[in-house]
Amino acid sequence: MNYIGTTWVSVILIIASLGAGIVGSYAYLTATQSNKNNIFTAGTLDLSVTGNNNQANEPILIEDIGATPEIQGSKTWKIKNTGSLPGKLLINADNIENKENGCNDQELDAEPQCDKDTVGELGSVVTMSVLFDDKTIMKSTLGAGEKYDLGEKWSDLDSVILEPGEMLNVTMQWNVDPASYGNEIQSDSLSFDIKFQLIQDINN
Repeated sequence: MNYIGTTWVSVILIIASLGAGIVGSYAYLTATQSNKNNIFTAGTLDLSVTGNNNQANEPILIEDIGATPEIQGSKTWKIKNTGSLPGKLLINADNIENKENGCNDQELDAEPQCDKDTVGELGSVVTMSVLFDDKTIMKSTLGAGEKYDLGEKWSDLDSVILEPGEMLNVTMQWNVDPASYGNEIQSDSLSFDIKFQLIQDINN
């Protein structure tokens, strides 16, 4: 009985060894082709802003309001998409500051609390209009009490999309009606920044 059991074990070992040899020598047929020279390139989105004298940072300075009956003027910027992608144009009026700058006797009569106030009233009588080419897009005063953000006010208007290479004339006009103010604006000042943004337009 011991002899038969040993022979059976030997046969199993031989079969297992033969099976391993068959697996190791099996061949697979293959075919290979390569798709070479794949390149991913990002597009560009850039903005060129130039003013009346080909300068973007060209401050507007208006002094001694009240010396003449009417105060009005304008400034035009040339906005160009210099990138390779279309972009949505937004404009914001940032850093609006209305300052009191002191209080003399005449202003104190018109504004009894001006000696305790640091916020001026000049911005509330300055009306600013924004035009795209010759079309008026937005109009508002620049008072200290209002959040003046052209981007938000344009939410109900059609988006202005600049295609690559396209240019748009953006004009800011300002006007002060002499009937809209008195001594309360004496020595007051108004300052603000205009910021242009071009945001990539993806499927509108």
